[in-house]
Amino acid sequence: MAEPDYSHRSRVDKLGVKPGMRVHAGGIEELLPELAERDALPDDDGVDIAFVRVSARDELGALQATWSRVASRGAMWVVYPRGVTQVTQNDVLAAGRALGLLDVKVIRFSDTHTALRFVAPRAER
Repeated sequence: MAEPDYSHRSRVDKLGVKPGMRVHAGGIEELLPELAERDALPDDDGVDIAFVRVSARDELGALQATWSRVASRGAMWVVYPRGVTQVTQNDVLAAGRALGLLDVKVIRFSDTHTALRFVAPRAER
C-alpha cells in the first residue's frame, strides 16, 4: 500500500485548523497570517488549538501553562527545532506525557522545526 502524499496540503491543514476555530499561537508569529487567512479566531482561554514554541529543555515548563488555555476537546501543538540537542523529540514527548497527555501526531512545521500534537486522553474529553 502506497504512503499518502500530504505535500500538497497547507501547513494549517496539516495542523488541523478549521475556519472559526479559536486558537492561541504563543511565540509563533510566522503562523499568524496563515491563521488569519483561515479565519481562525485568536483567543487566550478555552481554545480549540494552542501552539507553543520551545527552543530548549528549560522552556518545556511552558507546556503546562499553554495546556491550561485549551478547551476539554482541544489540542496543543509544541513546535521545537529539528536536529539540535538543546531540546529533542524525546524531551517534548516526556514533558507532554508528564502532564498526562497523549501524543497523537507529528508534522514537519518548517525546514527548521517540527511540531508535535498532544490531546487529553479520551476518558477526559
